[in-house]
Formats: sequence, structure tokens, C-alpha cells
Amino acid sequence: MKRNWKNTLIGIGILFIILFVMDQVKVKRESVKPEPPMMVFHNMGEEVPYNIGNYRWEEKGNTVVAGDRDPYDLIQDMAPFQVNPEAGLEMITKQKPVSVELGYRNGKEEVQFKTVKFEPIPLPERPGKHVMIVRVKWEEEYIFLIGVSQSFNYEKLLSDKDGSYSLLAVVPEPMMGILKMPEPACRQISKMRGSTDLYGIQEQFPELNIQATPAFYLFNNRDLEYQSQSWGEVIDYLLPDNFGEHRGLSGTITAIDYKKSLVTVGDGTFYWDPYAVHTFSIPKVGQEVHASVTFFDQKDPMQTRMTSFRISKEADPLFHEAQWRAEEPEKYAILAVGNEEEMRKLNLKELPGVGKVNIRKPTKMKGSFDMPSPIFMIFDQNMAIFLAADYHELVDYLEMKSNQ
Repeated sequence: MKRNWKNTLIGIGILFIILFVMDQVKVKRESVKPEPPMMVFHNMGEEVPYNIGNYRWEEKGNTVVAGDRDPYDLIQDMAPFQVNPEAGLEMITKQKPVSVELGYRNGKEEVQFKTVKFEPIPLPERPGKHVMIVRVKWEEEYIFLIGVSQSFNYEKLLSDKDGSYSLLAVVPEPMMGILKMPEPACRQISKMRGSTDLYGIQEQFPELNIQATPAFYLFNNRDLEYQSQSWGEVIDYLLPDNFGEHRGLSGTITAIDYKKSLVTVGDGTFYWDPYAVHTFSIPKVGQEVHASVTFFDQKDPMQTRMTSFRISKEADPLFHEAQWRAEEPEKYAILAVGNEEEMRKLNLKELPGVGKVNIRKPTKMKGSFDMPSPIFMIFDQNMAIFLAADYHELVDYLEMKSNQ
């Protein structure tokens, strides 16, 4: 049950188990059968249901003892009752208790009690599961199963329209500005907030418990509805079923844009999203792979969702040796494999952005395979980023990169 308290409160199914134990002797009252008085407990003006647990009641020479009942057994059939911890638990009784003590049970550890005020009885503020024991002057237990809603600072993140979403995207710097989604998905977003400041968002919204980027959150006009670390999963959540073209891509990784996380296999370029397939091995140019990808927009590789990815054959280690890498920032190096005489005709003036060319004749590769030729691999200062089997393809790629 959701209630509008002065802070925005969002029920997240967090349950508290509260055990009230009453500890003392005789209270005179007119009753045929000795039994503890029925109590009424309120939170925010609403009555909180409970079951009577263990107690010892003595009256007119008669004694009734109900003990050794596990409080967990007593709440098995109870539904959780959402409470506001700031309001506490008001105990309504004609017989004011002499004292109230509070303790928490954790497994089989002995409960340590401390005296607390009981007007109202304080409730724990930390979300989570708790067995809270309140010991009063009578030897009696009242068992509650209640839920405490966490106070969230969500109002500024909620959607301002019913039936639409607000999107919070916390992403690393390279992703900012390149995230796109299809028009049908965009129409469901009424407002969007993007940030590269992970620590700032953590401080402002600690209840989101963001551990790393990327992190995406969809809010309706009441509370948080969906979250994921995968941009493709967010798009898929917003789109109708069977939207987009589902393709299987098999072949060699021929290009990788590490800044934008784009991978090219055959004629398909898609967004490399490890959170969508739960694999965090870094793809490499030259690997033989199988990938399943949904293309939401054929012209924009950022609007894709990778649903599976499998490496069938690793790239030969020769292709990833450090000796082939570029030596200058903002410059590329070329590894040209083929007929040495032909390769020495390569003209650096026709290769924009290239600082050096490494020439190698074909040799046996790992597994005794003959190295295909010609092969042209482009390296930055860190790794191979492009593989071509054609000189014109090499030049086209370099010209495309120089114009970006």
C-alpha cells in the first residue's frame, strides 16, 4: 500500500519482523480466563495487525504460560504491513507499561536489549529484514510482519506525465552524446537526465546503489520501474515486441571502435554491450565469432542490441604483438602482410594519419595455418583496430577516420 508522506516513499518489498515481548507479572482485571490484554498499535493513524506470541499471565491465582514459540512461525501467514519509520509505532493501551526495551534477533545469537521510549516506539530506519523485539512490563509477545518503505529523493527523477518515462543515464565519458534510440522508444521518454559524474550521482541518490557505469534507470510518474546496465536492454524494454531486425553474424572481427564500443563482423556493425550477454572478455580484431544482434535502425550501429556472442577461434597472437603498434599519439601504424616487393610500394601520402608501415611476408600461423595475404591491419598505440584484405578498403577506412 502506497501513501503520500512528506518525503516520497516507495515500497520496495522490504520486510521487517517485529516481535514485542512483555516482561512482568500481575495486572488486575475482570476476566474469567487469565490472558494478556489486547493491544492496538498504530502507525500514521492506521492500525497495524499482529498475532499474540509468547506470554506469561497471572491473575487471581491462575497462571497461563505460552512460550517457546518461534516468532518466525507466527508470521508465516501474515501479510507485510508497510510503515513509515519516522512516525514510529504508537501503542494504545489503558495500562501504561513501566518500561520498554528494544532488541534485535540475528539468527541464533542472544538478543541484547536496551531501554527506549515508547511514545511512540521507535522503528528501524535502515531498509532490510529485521527481527525487532520490544519487551514491555508484561510477559507477553505481539508479533507483527510489517514493511518499511525507504525514503527516496525521487521526485526530481520521476516522469512528469502518466504513461511516459523519465530516463536517468549514468555513463562513462565516451558514451555521452552517442546514445541514441529508435523513434518509437523516444516517444515514451518525457525527460532524460544524463551524467558522467558517477560519484556525484551516488551522493545525490544513494538509494539507487549505483556501483559502476553504465547504469540506466527508467522512472514512471510514481517510482522506479526498470533498471539495467545494458543500453540495448533499455531500448528493448521500451519497444513493442518483435521490433527491429534480428540477425546472426558469423565471421572475422574486422573493425573495432573502442571509444564508441562498436564491433564489425562481416557486413554488420553493432554496439558491443557486455552487460547484455554477461561476457566481459574484450573482443579483438581477427577473432572468429558468432553474434546475434537486433538492429533497431540499420543506419545507426548504436541502436542495436547484442543478445549473444561467442568466440569460435582466437586471433593469432602475432596480430597483437606490441611491435606493430603506433608510436605517436593520434597516429596509426600499419601491418602489411603479403608479397614484400608489392608491399614496399605502399605510399604513406595515400594513407592519412599513418605514421609507420610494418611489412611482413606470409608465414605459418598458430595451428599450422597459412597466413592469408594480403592482409592490412591498422593499430593505434594500444591495439589493432581494423583488418582489411584489400588495399582500397584500407584507404577508405583511413579516410573515414580522418574525417571524423
